[in-house]
Amino acid sequence: MAQRSLKLGILYNAHSGRHRKRWAQPDLGDSVPAIRAKTAEEIRAGLTELAREGVELLAIAGGDGTVQSVLSHVMLGDLFERPPLLALVPTGSTNMTGNDVGTVRVKREGWQKLQAWADNPVDIEQRVVARDVLKIDPGGDAPAFCGMFFGAGAIYNAVEHTQRNLHQYGLRGDVGPGVAFTRFVKAVATGDRRYFSPVTVRLRDDLGNDLDEASILLFASTLDTLVLRLHPFWGEEPGPVAWTTVAESAEKFLRRMPAVCRGRRRRWMTPEKGYRSHNTQRLELLFDGGYIVDGEFFSARVADGPVVLSSAGKASFLNL
Repeated sequence: MAQRSLKLGILYNAHSGRHRKRWAQPDLGDSVPAIRAKTAEEIRAGLTELAREGVELLAIAGGDGTVQSVLSHVMLGDLFERPPLLALVPTGSTNMTGNDVGTVRVKREGWQKLQAWADNPVDIEQRVVARDVLKIDPGGDAPAFCGMFFGAGAIYNAVEHTQRNLHQYGLRGDVGPGVAFTRFVKAVATGDRRYFSPVTVRLRDDLGNDLDEASILLFASTLDTLVLRLHPFWGEEPGPVAWTTVAESAEKFLRRMPAVCRGRRRRWMTPEKGYRSHNTQRLELLFDGGYIVDGEFFSARVADGPVVLSSAGKASFLNL
């Protein structure tokens, strides 16, 4: 039985770090709506128009920040009658989400390949992957939003340093995070906390984990792999939200960092030694300080209550 065609629509960020007019600018004609958007307001307005057009296959040309904004509207808003199938076209400075869930490459073959697949969707089971989307309730009166990766502590400092000091030199993709990671290793080795400082956090999850400590690393994600193909998770529970903390007092962290980054469980990966990783349904974090979601910066205050992480449901991504 033939699969019916899907209505294709495109939202693209012409200001993303790797956008090039000669190949990233949609060129499929008037039958395929293509909307240029950068700001949160423009993205919402663009998605509203695409939903009105009945789009079922939504191509997003941009980086992690653009994808994060789209996911918030698609998963938590009421714009679409049904969440569309997503096709990520990686034109951002960083494309961590696309590198993990799959992308549609248009640089060599153009947009016609995506249009042809939309007209005749084949190999859907092989081409489409479903992945939980992270829901972030920031506390206070701020509305919830979505993403795929949450980071605080040194990871917040590393991303901030990368965006402030490295992107201006054209270090895109994994190069910038690679330089930042190298600097982080140096800071750990020398005990330098000027750029990579810990965060004191009260953490609770629905598995009964409850801790209050200074963490040099704190992250949570629904992705399998992060930048540099890292997988710093080793929890064995079935929950959709994987989280890991490394205490400031963790034993022999510099020597053990490679195993942590690969998520390979070792007998020393215990709370007593400062290493924790679990998969959960819900995670509450109470702290003062900054955090990132997919490269975008946010701030938390204890006075506003905990930042709560959970799953907003599953989104489907096309890999073509």
